[in-house]
This record gives sequence, structure tokens and C-alpha cells, in this order.
Amino acid sequence: MTPEYASPEQVKGEDIALLSDIYSLGALLYELIVGAAPIVINSTSSAEIERTICETSPVKLSASLKRQDTNRVIDKKLINSSLVKDLDNILLKALRKEPENRYESVKLFVDDLDNLLNNKPVSASPISKLYLASKFIKRNLWQSMLAGVMAVALAGLFSMQYFNNLQLEKEKQEAQTQAEIANQTANYFSKLIESADPEFFQGREITVKEALEQRVYDLIATDELNNKVKARLLHMLQRVFRNRSDYDKSLKILETAIKLREEYDQGNPSYILGQMYGEYGDNLRQLNRHDLAPTAFEKSIAILEQLTDDLSIKERANTYNNSGIVYSHIGKYQRAKEVLEFAIELTPEPTGQKSSYYYNYGRNFLFQKKLKQAQDFYQKSYDLKLEILSPSTSNVKYSQWNGINRV
Repeated sequence: MTPEYASPEQVKGEDIALLSDIYSLGALLYELIVGAAPIVINSTSSAEIERTICETSPVKLSASLKRQDTNRVIDKKLINSSLVKDLDNILLKALRKEPENRYESVKLFVDDLDNLLNNKPVSASPISKLYLASKFIKRNLWQSMLAGVMAVALAGLFSMQYFNNLQLEKEKQEAQTQAEIANQTANYFSKLIESADPEFFQGREITVKEALEQRVYDLIATDELNNKVKARLLHMLQRVFRNRSDYDKSLKILETAIKLREEYDQGNPSYILGQMYGEYGDNLRQLNRHDLAPTAFEKSIAILEQLTDDLSIKERANTYNNSGIVYSHIGKYQRAKEVLEFAIELTPEPTGQKSSYYYNYGRNFLFQKKLKQAQDFYQKSYDLKLEILSPSTSNVKYSQWNGINRV
């Protein structure tokens, strides 16, 4: 529900049907022609957005095309022509606030646009003898001039609708996957609890770790789930072992999860796969396997660089930071400096993550015995953390201050 294209009934939470799509198509066609949406949203307040959409009338096409800030270059004679007036009437009918006053179907909408292209009477315009006569006279005059422009606009309009439908289908599939993951997670913990029953293991008590491992084996062996769901559940389970500092077990589970996810993605970038490689590299770092960790981090970054959503950018910054720690440990100080700068650049202030990135940036200088630079960034890290936590809080003794003292 992008507000600029949402119908009044949609923002009010009423039942939506085909007539809401007519409104959205009208909004898209308006933007294709004018270069701006018919309703300008200047607020983030839900109530204000609803009021704007339900009460503000779209600016007439002729008035929009006359604005100096429009990105459309239109002949002034054409702006004042009957053709633009007809197009105005078509758009205003599609964008009516009352659903019952819009076009009853996409076909009727397209028929009116076809009539416009062929200088035939448009149903959205008031019909008079003068109007019919003018259409007859101009029928062949405007057709060749506008056919190309309107054909491109219509192609763009329905292409956008097509890709919008694809996106909706993708979101639907993702919701179904998440529901399946939630269901399987519930089943998993149900079996885990059942495993704690001595009778289930014929009187032998088992440890939590044994129960967890058994569920992992069951999950890998099952044929009831697709690779995406299995990979996601294994990804979640490896974090249990990782939080228990069992990095070797976490690595083995992640290897299987990554393989399943790669088979599912088929070369397409995904946030989850990028995150998996990043955690794989961090597990190697925790095990001091600094020779292998950079490869995993680079794979994570290569995937996440192809994604532009906020979550992927944040994950990429975290991966840059973790790889910077590894490069500092193995003496590749210039590479550590580069990736830590990427992490800092991608992260807004004030955040705890950026404070940590400044700290690691300073530590990279400390390893090189460049004490002045190290102290500067330890201080930046400390100041930023103080800005986030209040100076009055009791939690002001932390690693950043220790870093300054070490320098």
C-alpha cells in the first residue's frame, strides 16, 4: 500500500476490490504523463495520510503540466487542447474518491484511452454535438502524433502493474515460508521437550546438547520440508550452539544450511545467505582460524553488495567490521583500515554499532603502535557511547574506556 497510489477505501481499511486497482492504475498513468504522483504525501502520520488521500483532489493534468518544476516538456498549445481536457477527464474518473464513480473495469478504462488515441468520443467527458463534431474533424489529425507517446505510457503502465503483481506473489510466498518455519519451530521444540522425558529414551537421561543434536539430525534427514525452510531452521539452530561457544558444531550446521540455501537461491543474492556466510566467518574468527575467515567474509560481502535494503546494508557493515578484526590480527593493517572505514561509512550515528566500529578502527592503529591515531578513535568510540547511554547511567565502565587507558 504505497500511499501515493492507494485508494481512499484502502487507507480507511475498507473492503478493496477491482475498483481500487482502477484507482492505482489511474495514479500510475498520471505519474507517467506528468512526472509526479496525483496526490503529494508530505506527512508520516497515518491520520494525516488518510486525510490527504480521502479529501485532497488531484491537481488537473493541464495545471500540472504548466508547473515550472515538472520534468515533462510539453508544447503549450497541446496543454490547452481538447485532447488534454479529455485525458484530464479520464484520469479524474479513474481517481474518483467514490469507487462507484470510477471505471467499472480495466477494459472500459482502456477503451476510453483507445478512444482518445483515435479521436473518438471519450465516455468520461461531457458529450455534446460540438464535442462530437470536433472529434470527427480531428480524428485523423492527432492519431499519429500521440499514438507513440500513449503506447509507451500504456506499456509502462501495465508493465508496472505486472511487476507489482509479481512482487505481491513473492511477498505471499515469503509469508507462507515464514509460517512454515514458525510451525516447524514449534514442532521442533515440542519434540525437544519430549526428548527430556526419561521414558522416551527408555529411562536414560540425556543432556540438552544431545537433544539439540538429535533434532538437527532429524531436520537434515527429513524430506517433508523444502531447502529454504530447512536452511532457515538450521540457521536458527546453529546459533544455539554458537551462543554456547560450541563453534565447531555451529560451523558444521552452517555448512549444511549454506549448501541448502545456495541450492534454493540458484545464484540469486539473498540476505539470509549473506548473513550465513558472515556468521560462518565469525565462527572461524572465534576459533582463531584467521586464515579461512576472510574468504567467508568476502563471500558474504559479495552477496550483500547486490542488495540495497536497510537490513542488508546493516549486515554488510557488521561483516566489514568482523573482517577488519581478522585482518588486524593477521597483520594486514591496510586492508583492515579499508573494511573498517566501509563499516563506519555505512552506519549512521549515533548507534552502538558505530561506536564499536570506531573502537576496532582505533585498535588497528594500536596494533601498529600508532598511539596518537589509536587514542583519537578510542575517544570517538567512548564519546559516541556516552551520547547513546546517558552519562548518569551506571554502565559507563566498558571496553572503550579501557582502550583509551591502554593507549
